[in-house]
Amino acid sequence: MHRLRKILREIHRRSLWQVLGIYLVGSWGVFQVVGWMVVFVGLPEWTLDFTFVLLLLGLPVVTATAFVQEGLPGLRGEYRDEVDPNELEGLTPEQVHVDPGVHPLYTARILTWRNAALGGVGAGALLVGSVVAYFGMWAAGVGPMGSLAAQGLIAQGDAVLVADFTDAAGEGLGEVVTLALRVDLSQAELLRVVQGAELRDAMARLRIPEGIALSAHVAREAAVHEGIEVVLDGGVAGAGAGYVITAALRRAGSGLTLASFRSVAVSSGDVIPAIARLSRDIREKSGESLRSIRAGEPPEALTTDSLEALRLYVQSGQALGVGEEPRAIALLDRAVGVDPGFALAWRRLAVVYGDAGLDPGRMVEAATEAYRHRARLTQRERYLAEAGYFGHVEQDLAKTIVAYQNVLRVAPDDPSALKNLGALYEQVGDTAQAVEAYRRLVDRWGGAYARDLGVVSDARARLAALAPPGV
Repeated sequence: MHRLRKILREIHRRSLWQVLGIYLVGSWGVFQVVGWMVVFVGLPEWTLDFTFVLLLLGLPVVTATAFVQEGLPGLRGEYRDEVDPNELEGLTPEQVHVDPGVHPLYTARILTWRNAALGGVGAGALLVGSVVAYFGMWAAGVGPMGSLAAQGLIAQGDAVLVADFTDAAGEGLGEVVTLALRVDLSQAELLRVVQGAELRDAMARLRIPEGIALSAHVAREAAVHEGIEVVLDGGVAGAGAGYVITAALRRAGSGLTLASFRSVAVSSGDVIPAIARLSRDIREKSGESLRSIRAGEPPEALTTDSLEALRLYVQSGQALGVGEEPRAIALLDRAVGVDPGFALAWRRLAVVYGDAGLDPGRMVEAATEAYRHRARLTQRERYLAEAGYFGHVEQDLAKTIVAYQNVLRVAPDDPSALKNLGALYEQVGDTAQAVEAYRRLVDRWGGAYARDLGVVSDARARLAALAPPGV
């Protein structure tokens, strides 16, 4: 208590401008500490806004207290935290530094440094209490802040099928939002997003022609058929110069809405950050910790911060879906021209050139650029980029095998990794490992989708050659 009084007396001794300077510097320090805790400890982002409001409210209190206790620079006299009424007898308003219309004793008793300090402690307690209450409700599944996992509506590892988002804006943003969400949600620790080969295989089993949109209705039908519990659907609509992105997590069988989400983009340049906010809200509501969410890369780092580049990338995928490789290459070239660090586009460009057997030099360049910017990829895509680089640029079989093994570590059934690993093991003379890779591929991807690609038929042929029946 003695030390606190000493600090208060020291503050009391300072001038008005010194007190304001100390408060602003201290506020900046508090704000930086809270910001650090938001990122590394996992506090909710509204903690920063709440802290800013509390500090802003404290500014006039500190200013008024400094004025009453010290007065403006150039005026004489001083105030104490406690004032004896007898000391004020015979003094003019100028001598006590207050407005003639205000009773000096009342002002001096209310606006003291002791009260200001107690107010600061109360504000801090309010902030801490709010954060504790939020996490308590989130972890217990209570109220609107409760997580779906805590409510027992979603469990660790539950598969989620992301439907194609509708586009009421008529600008092709539905496909962009769908792609970006599938990319970012693939990082989620709690949920497992169904996508890529698994998604196309499910559609093939339902005899849904390739190129048909995975609408909310079709997605629910596919999810029920595949035993997937949850579907994420939504849409994009125009709102003045910006856009509104809505989404909902639903039970596949009943269509029951588990949670709804909304994110606003104030302009076209804010679309990707809006998707990032939407993805973060979905993961947080599902039950993933904020620390885990922020540990991953944001969608703009995983893909691109250019909406135009992302739109071109989506169009290239549509072109590949109908067998138009030259058009896909042209679109990807434009995409990397808009954003030279667009690693996802570079990797797809390298794959298309390699599969089509076109321009080996350009394929090497694309593989090199994908590897160079691999930090902007998800784990699976990053390892695939490394495999492409080590295989086609450095031509190092050992490193290529390790890269594909890393792919299977994060995506155990990846058909591309299994197929290429089998071929690589054959090259190094490891027949047993080659047979295992091919067999895993055949066992997992024996559906119509895999046969259409030829990976299963190729694997069966290699199995027949390497391990004939009865041998």
